[in-house]
Amino acid sequence: WRAEGTSFFDDFNFLTHDPNNGASHFLGSFEEARTAGVVEVDPSNAVLRAGPRSGREFKRQTVKVGTKKAWKYFLAMLKFSHVPFGCGVWPAFFTLGQGRWPMAGEMDILEYVHDMGSMTSFHTGKQCKLDPAEVNKYKAMPDANAGANLGEQYNCYTEYCDTCHSLGCAPN
Repeated sequence: WRAEGTSFFDDFNFLTHDPNNGASHFLGSFEEARTAGVVEVDPSNAVLRAGPRSGREFKRQTVKVGTKKAWKYFLAMLKFSHVPFGCGVWPAFFTLGQGRWPMAGEMDILEYVHDMGSMTSFHTGKQCKLDPAEVNKYKAMPDANAGANLGEQYNCYTEYCDTCHSLGCAPN
């Protein structure tokens, strides 16, 4: 399976749900997004971008796409010529397990939140700790979420609530 060039968006759904209640007004189809200037394709590139302000207060038009396919194992190769960076943006490339989040799992492969650097992180609904010796075997990769997890290193268990301290693990 390949997603590239003018057929890049053929095997993707345009998702409109925003569980973060952020500043994104996700457009629901390729045609709607193309008309708004939020996506474009040519034989060599697919472009996704934030677009103009929408009619909704404090929102900008953009897209969130999810593949129509599912895999047990996969290898992804990506080439980014530009990734937005700065306050108010949240570009991401991530995988989700089948089922309810976070029980089914999530792996953030590329995620920039506001003006922080790229983060890789894992989220699970079950107890899951990464082995620090394996994580740091070739290069030091401290857990960027350890502070939010009350100092606990490499704990991928995730639970978001007002009193929770379980954001998942982020070896970076």
